Amino acid sequence: MKSTALSKVILAAIASTCLVGGEALKQPAQATTEASENTELAQIHSSDQRMISSYGRGNASAPADTAEIRIYFNSTDPYAPYPVDASEAPTEPKPVTETELQPIVDALVRIGVPASSIKMEVVGSSPSAYPGSGNIFLMLNQPTQSKIDEITRVAQEVASQKDLYVGSSDAQCKLADIKSLEDEARGLAVADARRRVTSMASASGARL
Repeated sequence: MKSTALSKVILAAIASTCLVGGEALKQPAQATTEASENTELAQIHSSDQRMISSYGRGNASAPADTAEIRIYFNSTDPYAPYPVDASEAPTEPKPVTETELQPIVDALVRIGVPASSIKMEVVGSSPSAYPGSGNIFLMLNQPTQSKIDEITRVAQEVASQKDLYVGSSDAQCKLADIKSLEDEARGLAVADARRRVTSMASASGARL
């Protein structure tokens, strides 16, 4: 079973800083949701004008306010090998019904998930469900990693008792005030860029 779940929202920011003749010129920092793969730390430009430039990185994280969790179920084992005989016609998978998913919903309610936050998705009721599959979608307030893990574990245990297979699960965590996290990551990135420039200037004997 593939499971992707984090109870924190993590932001990375990249900022560039240049020093020309002792003057600091900061380019606008750009916040992104992924860390840069650029391994360049700092460089001295070869020109008549002395310049050192550097990219700084900053990461900030905060507990998520909400998590949207979706668990995907199959009526057949999604990891079972295909028939060796290529001429054999594929068997139409048995539909997953809301009746089959209901015991899983009941088990989630017993561990504290509000029934009103749970939605069942089967073929005909949701475009995300396809023949032989069914999904359970739920919203969780103030999620913790242990709670997300418990939800996926309980869902898998009950599904196995009902001859259903969990194909995968994922959780998308959200933060109401993303601006503060962006500002924190950007500030850390600018500070990191300044530190790198200072270190490079010291190593090269330059005066800032």
